[in-house]
Amino acid sequence: MMAQMIPNATLIQGTVTAVENYAAQEGFCLVTLLVREAGKKEGIKFLGDEITGKEIKVLINEGLKKKLLLQPLNMIAGEIKKVAPFLWRAVEDTWQRVSAGKRSAARSVKK
Repeated sequence: MMAQMIPNATLIQGTVTAVENYAAQEGFCLVTLLVREAGKKEGIKFLGDEITGKEIKVLINEGLKKKLLLQPLNMIAGEIKKVAPFLWRAVEDTWQRVSAGKRSAARSVKK
């Protein structure tokens, strides 16, 4: 018997480390994010402490991918909902690009 998942959502900010097609569902891609910050969404179980500083997989539809101009090193922020033990789904209207990859890369080189 599978364990029942508790519904949860988290507001995150993270750096894109990879973008790949999601073969299981047409029109979606799988984005790997290194979570820098996670915040609680009111009324929902918070799991942000468990993902801060770790890489997670987030399903994002192709329209949002194009809107955010997703590529590695971009920093993005928005709300995610857990859909499987190791998989999250982006809540579409909450996402924004915080910084572009080139600037992020330049910052990391200067440090």
